[in-house]
Amino acid sequence: MAFQRAASRPVRVNVRGPHRQYSLAETPSQHPAATHVGNRHWKILSVKDDELGRTIAKLGAEYAAQLPRTVSRMEELWRGIVAAELPLSQLSELGRMVHGVSGSGATFGFPQVSRAARELELLMDRLGESGLPPSTAEQETVVALLAAIRQAAA
Repeated sequence: MAFQRAASRPVRVNVRGPHRQYSLAETPSQHPAATHVGNRHWKILSVKDDELGRTIAKLGAEYAAQLPRTVSRMEELWRGIVAAELPLSQLSELGRMVHGVSGSGATFGFPQVSRAARELELLMDRLGESGLPPSTAEQETVVALLAAIRQAAA
């Protein structure tokens, strides 16, 4: 990193990594979008958009390719729990999977997946806390939310 400091000029920092390059400038409060780090305010001035864009596109494509398998696994777990082929303790595994999809969907361009998964996550939390088998209404809600996730993922 290279620092330059003059009384009347901001500090410039160039950060280079294997996948990205940032140019940062120390900024006082005149930049409302600045990020606060420690006792300094930083604003990202430039990012190597081509590399970052390719990386994000690649990750998004990988996410989109694996999402149907993840939804299938969630549906499989749910069917096993409802049919009493799997113990109710598997609700926690299903909840972890749903939580992951809830957090990652919007990141990779699937906001509807995240919304439906978040609703399902809240229901999974309630089911896990109760320790009781899901009611018919809860079962129908889970099936509908899994279908909504599948549809949004398509």
